[in-house]
Amino acid sequence: MAGRKEVIAVARLKTTVLVCDDHAVFREGVKQVLSSQPDIDVVGEASNGLEAVQAARRLRPEVVLMDIAMPLLRGFDATRRIKKCCPETRVLIFSIYEECHGPACSNRRHRLYVLRSA
Repeated sequence: MAGRKEVIAVARLKTTVLVCDDHAVFREGVKQVLSSQPDIDVVGEASNGLEAVQAARRLRPEVVLMDIAMPLLRGFDATRRIKKCCPETRVLIFSIYEECHGPACSNRRHRLYVLRSA
């Protein structure tokens, strides 16, 4: 029984991540890079804003990587919905755009903005 407790303790040390981007190749690359890290567990992915919200509700990840330009529901709007249903989840917004404009960027306490070229 002690062995099982140790496995559970190790699993909890990993940061759970949901990867959200409408470009499958980019999403797969991000997943591969993150999955190679011993302290990160990619628990899901989404290809549009609505899927992102649904996956966040279901999976309760610690971190969501969110593309700003998502189909069906923009990244900003998906972020707002995710923060409403999962306030403990941190959202990292990434984009090809130089500056972040919109309500999702106004609260720096919960969100980060990263350029894809960074």
